[in-house]
Amino acid sequence: MIKFFRNIRQNLLNEGKTTKYLKYAIGEIVLVVIGILIALQINIWNEERKSVDKANNLLVQVQKELLENINTLNGTIEYYRDKDSLLYKILNKKLSSEDYKTRPKYFWVIMNVINNQIVDDAFKNLIAFDGKFTPAQDSLVKDLKILYGPLKEFVVKSHEMAFNSHLDFYNMLKKEKEWFYNFSSFQEYPDEMINYYLTDPFYLNEVSEYEHAGLGNYFRSSLTFFMGSIYFYKKLTEQLKLEKDTLVIKDINDFQHYIGRYSSDSLYNFTIATEENNFIIQTRKNNDSTIIKKDYLFPASKTYFTFSDMTFGQLTFDENNEVNGFIKSYGAALRKEFKKLNNDNQ
Repeated sequence: MIKFFRNIRQNLLNEGKTTKYLKYAIGEIVLVVIGILIALQINIWNEERKSVDKANNLLVQVQKELLENINTLNGTIEYYRDKDSLLYKILNKKLSSEDYKTRPKYFWVIMNVINNQIVDDAFKNLIAFDGKFTPAQDSLVKDLKILYGPLKEFVVKSHEMAFNSHLDFYNMLKKEKEWFYNFSSFQEYPDEMINYYLTDPFYLNEVSEYEHAGLGNYFRSSLTFFMGSIYFYKKLTEQLKLEKDTLVIKDINDFQHYIGRYSSDSLYNFTIATEENNFIIQTRKNNDSTIIKKDYLFPASKTYFTFSDMTFGQLTFDENNEVNGFIKSYGAALRKEFKKLNNDNQ
C-alpha cells in the first residue's frame, strides 16, 4: 500500500504537476493523521472496555462477599431473636426457680456475646482499583463506601460495647460470688445462685445494660448492615446478570401465607403485602385507606421474620395450621399480639 502511494507521488512529480502533488501529499498526511486518531480511539475504547471488565470482575467478588456477610449476620439476628424472648422474661420477672433449674440457659443470657466478623477484602480490592468506572459502577461504589464505612464501623463499635458489658458482669461474678466456681466448672446451680438471679435488683440492672448494649446496639447495627447488604446483593445480581442465591433473594410465592390484614386494637390495622418482590407491612387507621406508615419485612422461615424497624416478628397458627396472627417483640418493653382479620372483618 505504501509503495502504491509512493508511485502516485513520483508520477505527479515526473509529470510536473507540483500543485496536484502538494494537494495529494496534504491529503495523504490528513489520511495518516485520521488513521492514527482512529487507532488511538480504538485503543482507548479497548482500554475502557478492559477497565469496565476489570471493575465488573471486582464487583462480582463484592457480590460474593456480600452473600457471605448476609449469611454471617443472619446468624447474629437469629442469636438475638432467641435472646429477645429470654430478656423479656427476665426483665418482666416471669421466671421461677424451676425455670432456672430446668433451663440453665437463663443463667447464661448475659454471659456470652456472639462475634460475627464482617469481611471486606473484596470491597478493599474494589476501592484500590485505579481504573475508570462507568457512571453506574461509580454510583454503586459510592453507596458501598457508606455500607462498608460508617455502617460497618457501627457494627464493630457496638459489638465492643456488648462484649464489654458481658465481660464486666462475668468479672464481677468471678470476684464476688462464691458459687461462681461450681457454676463455671461443674455447671452446678445452688439455691443461693438461683436466688441471686431471681431477686437481686442489681442483676436486673446488669440485664438491662446488656439489653441496651446487645439488643439495642449490636443487634440493630447488625440488622442495618444486613438490610444494606441484601439491597446491594440484589442490585449487583441484577446489574451484572449473576445467579441469585434463593436463600437471600427469596421467592415471595413461598411466603404467601404471610399476606393478610391484622389488628391489635380498635384504632389501627396492618396489612402485610408484596411490593416489587419485597414484603411490606402497611399501617392504617381503621375505616381509613390512607397508609400512615410502611415498613419492610424480611422472612427468615415459615414462622419467623424481622421488621425493618428493628423488631422481631413471629407468625402464630391455629389448630389447622392456618395463620391466625403474629407477635411483634423487642426486649422487655414490647410484646404485642396481632390477630389476623377474616373476610367478614375486612
